[in-house]
Amino acid sequence: EYYSLYNGERIPLSEKHKAGGNLCTTNPEVIRTCADFAIDWFDKNPDGIVVPMWPADGAVKWCECENCMKLGGINFASGEKGSMSRRMVVFCNAVAKLVAEKHPDKYILLPVYANYIHPVDIPLEKNIFLQFCLHGDYAHKIDQGKVNEKERKWLDQWATLAAGRMGVWEYFLIGDIFDNKESPGYLPVIYRTVGTIKYLKDKGVNWYFTQANPYRQWKQIGRAS
Repeated sequence: EYYSLYNGERIPLSEKHKAGGNLCTTNPEVIRTCADFAIDWFDKNPDGIVVPMWPADGAVKWCECENCMKLGGINFASGEKGSMSRRMVVFCNAVAKLVAEKHPDKYILLPVYANYIHPVDIPLEKNIFLQFCLHGDYAHKIDQGKVNEKERKWLDQWATLAAGRMGVWEYFLIGDIFDNKESPGYLPVIYRTVGTIKYLKDKGVNWYFTQANPYRQWKQIGRAS
């Protein structure tokens, strides 16, 4: 009962995670277990600041029990119909409350990513950090270009909930992930990043991290936008 109920069957996360299921995020024992994990980690690592509550990556199956379905989200549906954001916020809020009882000065990290990137209107507990995963346009700063419009709106909405307690993980320089005419260039990425970081800072984003792939994936590295 800790695992996702999918098509009437409880399925654990498999070694090949895309074939498995997530946890049942409304199960009180799952919430307690996750909170106990964070509390134990903080007990053993008193200098630590934050513990993430991050589901497995990939197209895992989310729970279809009655309580989970009340929070919305349909497996493998596109757009907001498939959004699991409300589930993630409710789950992380519940974990954060329990952790705050023992460690009021520590934080739980709420990821905003994949099919839980759509903004919701639920207030966040004060001991939650939010990490927005940005898939942007490498040729333009975040407030420029059509590719960035949707991501920017989402980021702005989340920032109203977590200003000052928000970070961005940007999928940066991944190579040929965008092949449309709105994002043809890979350089000068440094100048573009300066503008993006300034925008994020103005929105109350205090942490910024980038993920880059190897040089060999830069198929058009010699091109400028």
